[in-house]
Amino acid sequence: MRTTQEWASEQWKVNLRGQLKRGQVGCKRWWSLVKEQQGEWRGNTVPPLVRGAGSVAQTARDKANLLAMHFTEKMCVSDPGILPPTLPEIVSDKPVRVVTSEAEVKALLLNLDVQKAVGG
Repeated sequence: MRTTQEWASEQWKVNLRGQLKRGQVGCKRWWSLVKEQQGEWRGNTVPPLVRGAGSVAQTARDKANLLAMHFTEKMCVSDPGILPPTLPEIVSDKPVRVVTSEAEVKALLLNLDVQKAVGG
């Protein structure tokens, strides 16, 4: 069984290398293959989380609820009536008002080159 597993793993790596070497792989597919090789693909999930009482959150819903409760506790203020501290004004410039429309954004998005690499 172990020999078969090692053979299958090696064949998977050879197949990935072959796909990466060919020049016909698009940029998006190339990066997907690289991430798959590195183990950073969408199949990765949040591992089981341990609650304060020691029980384990296994399902996606339980994990989401546990994280929501955790961050809610972190963001709660002990006395909501307390005013926030006054911070010194260190920047004298005022923000520039940006005015745009849905049509303008849509026109820009429709003119994007979808074949271009991200960040290039």
